[in-house]
Amino acid sequence: MLVSYEFRPAIRENTPLVIGLAGPTKSGKTFSAHRLAIGLANGGEVVMLNAEGQKGHQYAERFRYTACDLVPPYRYPMYEDVFRAALARKPGVIIIDSMSHAHDGPGGFLEWHEAEIDRMAGKDASYKERDKCNFTAWIKPKAAENSFRYALLEAPCPVILCMRAKEKLKLVTGKPPVNLGWQPIVGEGLAYETIFTLVLPPWPHPRGVPDLSLSDMREPFDAMIPAKPIDEELGRTLREWAAGAAKLKAAEPLTPPPAPDADAMRAATLTAIEAERATIRPSAGGWAKVVAYFCAAGDLDRADISELDDLLTFARALVAKNPEAQATLDARILKRSAA
Repeated sequence: MLVSYEFRPAIRENTPLVIGLAGPTKSGKTFSAHRLAIGLANGGEVVMLNAEGQKGHQYAERFRYTACDLVPPYRYPMYEDVFRAALARKPGVIIIDSMSHAHDGPGGFLEWHEAEIDRMAGKDASYKERDKCNFTAWIKPKAAENSFRYALLEAPCPVILCMRAKEKLKLVTGKPPVNLGWQPIVGEGLAYETIFTLVLPPWPHPRGVPDLSLSDMREPFDAMIPAKPIDEELGRTLREWAAGAAKLKAAEPLTPPPAPDADAMRAATLTAIEAERATIRPSAGGWAKVVAYFCAAGDLDRADISELDDLLTFARALVAKNPEAQATLDARILKRSAA
């Protein structure tokens, strides 16, 4: 049978966007993902696959989206099934929060490997007998991971992968460990499939602002992504870049999502800050220093919403008597010397 092949001038259009957002807890991954999704969706439905429990819906009053809550065991076949079900809705964008559960969560990639060793060698087998099964026990988990990876690459809509992160060290014989910085908790193969991954460091780094020196980016994204809070405008910029030569058309949303009411969000955050301040009861001078530390303009009226969110998080930590927050207050803000 003669097979014919077509050759044509290459053009860039409809480039798949699989975007990674990685960071430790409270770094702003979920909030940033929703803001980014609004710009990417172009009026279409935002679907969120949520493995974070009720914590994953903490911004449900700020953003309009459709959710599917995931439960253990967090294995890749389950992720792929629900992902394909989400694709069948023809959404504007899909958020997966968090992808890390599929790697080290209950029943995830790592636990699946251990379960395979238990199945093949037995739970009571010696270390030597279990070690003989080590490589073979990776076959099913890795095959499932690969299948999910290719499902991601086939997606016709943008996909945002929220990933937890932790600091990693590289051990070098005869030398001090090398600090590799914050790294996403996910399989190496899956991390490779993102078109770029933005790393959001923990507080006191401004929440939602990627550290571009740690982020895994390539040209042209290194010039497209500014060092400021991830927002809807960045989503629109990425959507237009991905469309390339294709004509960009607005989607037909199932339920038209309203734009977030920025004034209402700001007012609610300011009210919450005032409530925490009343609980803390700081001196006027001390509170002024706290505000100046978090708000570049030096006062609440001119602060942007991300700065107010960071201040609110810090104030709540002080109310909860968090030792790290108290240490930051003493050493960095009030600059008290240790007794």
